[in-house]
Amino acid sequence: NVMTEDANEKTEVADDSPNSAKKNLLYSILDVPPISQCILLGLQHFITMMSGTAILPTLLFKALCITELSDQSAVISSTFFVMGLATLLQTVLGTRLPIIQGASAAFMIPTFAILASDRLPACPADHVGNDSSIDGGAINSTTSSSPVWMERISFVGGTLAVSSLFQVIMGSTGFTAIMVRRIGPLVIAPTICLIGLSLVPVAASSASSNWYVAMLVCILVILFSYVLDGVLVPLPILSQRRIRCSGFALFKSFPVLLSVGIAWALCAILTVAGAFPSDPGAWSYAARTDIGSRAFTEAAWFRLPYPGQFGEPRILAVGILGMTAGVIVSVVESIGDYVAAARLSGAPRPPAHAINRGVIMEGVACILSGLFGVPTGSTSYSENIGAIGITRVGSRRVIMFSAVIMLFFGISPKSGAVFVSLPQPVVGGLFLAMFGMVAGVGLSSLQYANMNNQRNVFVVGYSIILGLALPHWLRSPSRSGGMSNDQAMLVGKEGASLIVLETLLTLLKNEIFVTGFAAFLLDNLLRGSPSDRGLVEEDGADNADTGQRNDLDYYDIPFGVKLLGNWPRLHVLPFLPDYRLIKNDVKQKNTHPKSDQV
Repeated sequence: NVMTEDANEKTEVADDSPNSAKKNLLYSILDVPPISQCILLGLQHFITMMSGTAILPTLLFKALCITELSDQSAVISSTFFVMGLATLLQTVLGTRLPIIQGASAAFMIPTFAILASDRLPACPADHVGNDSSIDGGAINSTTSSSPVWMERISFVGGTLAVSSLFQVIMGSTGFTAIMVRRIGPLVIAPTICLIGLSLVPVAASSASSNWYVAMLVCILVILFSYVLDGVLVPLPILSQRRIRCSGFALFKSFPVLLSVGIAWALCAILTVAGAFPSDPGAWSYAARTDIGSRAFTEAAWFRLPYPGQFGEPRILAVGILGMTAGVIVSVVESIGDYVAAARLSGAPRPPAHAINRGVIMEGVACILSGLFGVPTGSTSYSENIGAIGITRVGSRRVIMFSAVIMLFFGISPKSGAVFVSLPQPVVGGLFLAMFGMVAGVGLSSLQYANMNNQRNVFVVGYSIILGLALPHWLRSPSRSGGMSNDQAMLVGKEGASLIVLETLLTLLKNEIFVTGFAAFLLDNLLRGSPSDRGLVEEDGADNADTGQRNDLDYYDIPFGVKLLGNWPRLHVLPFLPDYRLIKNDVKQKNTHPKSDQV
């Protein structure tokens, strides 16, 4: 009896976190909202990821020598199309968590290094500012250089596709799961926290264009999410040939959509009234809503992206290691995103096979990005995970609808141009709220560890400080002047030493990688008990048969039990569940369908 009670207590502890999260959710991961709500909620997620996904290719336009608005629109629409495919792959065959896939900033530095290579065709003389600096993202309309930019983007795409094979191998061999077994709350918490903190400059840069508008968005998000969340708005509903009013939690369901819509409408009114300056160099010019009107006019109504649309992918051998470093950074970031998304959507901690499949699908998505000529790659979007916490909607079906919306805007550049013209301060205010939620979710993981232990306090605090300090120093100007510290370290290096040092610096300039790696080393090298580190509960949940059976509801591939349940030897594949442990439970569930409820 004592053993049985202990086992029951462990099972209850393991399921406590998902159940408690579900109580605060409007829709949990397995819930299916009505189609009308799925469309609006999916559009809300699309608006959240839209700016980051559209901005990253824009930052590369100058280095890629893309000058025509039509060419720039083609690259941006192709990016949305590939991200829609990547999101569908992740929600259907990957982790199956409600995670949006978007353009990855981890590949930006290796991409600029490739574009700066002498082995690529140079930009024509009429391309103003022929360099590979990040500041060259402004859209202009000088003479077209299509043949040159297509060759340059082909080298980036081919190198990205080859490097992403390493990510597929990591997930297929189970190497990712080996890492996950040694990753506890003391590693997850600072890593996720730095995901939010490292994006603060992006949010501040957008919000600083007009702090009044940005703060209005933040106030509206707070008002709708946490003040008016219990207010039910009466809506007329036709039921049995009668019209009746039913209460609907409008503010709780669509806080982001309502906040962006109100702020956008206000900016449009102030633009027409002449409240914002027309000088591009003046403060608050970015709050105007007519800046992207020309992009909307010149965009095509329909364009279907396809592999090799910008030319046959080519490979730059010296750029493979740099891109591989970006892959490692993306994997570390995504593991933290998986855990955060599971917590916010009411799902249990992702098992090893789900994490392996998620890494595989992200690698496949990056390969598709390279083949389609999308130079940014793909990764899990932390801002959309923050949106789950604010909207309290963690339904997987909503993310699938959002993926379909991405595909629609990917084949309709004119429709996508409407949302690309969203004022920058509105985007900045939205990012401030989202990134704060991501950082808070990371810190909440510390509740499973004993923070009264000075060892744990040191691990968390030191890893966060190191993750902020080291990348900041590498990007800071060196004493010699004229270049940053990381560029000064590359002076005089040639051949293999240059490639190795570039790869190492790419990793060390990423706050998320430095923080996660430092926390991983300290947590596993410094002596500490599993209970203080917060590992006991997770181990018990992973080894329980009931935990395996419950995980199938969240993380099994579609029809996995029916199609693969009779093949117990498939458990050797690290990206599939161990069907041996749940085969008898599934038979009992089919024979006595109410047994699990009891």
